[in-house]
Amino acid sequence: MKQHMMKQLIAISYKNNKLDEKVVFKIACLLLRKDLKRYVRALKNYEKKRTVTVSLPSISRELIHKNEYLLKKIFPKKEILYKKDPLLMAGVRFSHHDTIFEMSLRNTLEQIAAHAGETDR
Repeated sequence: MKQHMMKQLIAISYKNNKLDEKVVFKIACLLLRKDLKRYVRALKNYEKKRTVTVSLPSISRELIHKNEYLLKKIFPKKEILYKKDPLLMAGVRFSHHDTIFEMSLRNTLEQIAAHAGETDR
């Protein structure tokens, strides 16, 4: 199966920016095993590209509501998922596809320690 055909199948699989399980099941039944593997991989990759994960030490409705507009402006046409990560100390981590942006006290302290270790040499 060619790449443009796979992109068309991915586009058909979504209805109102949501994955349509019935359509996916119909497509999966018609594909050969090799093509089915590529289709599932392509779906996962597409889902990864259209999702931004925001990790916070604690999550509250007020915090989400306050920052929703700004995040939608920074990441237009992306689905934003919030995840609680107690290991983050006073910070936030954004994960989008293969890129991770982390701004936290822990990360800053690790960078300072690494820099101090380099200057001691």
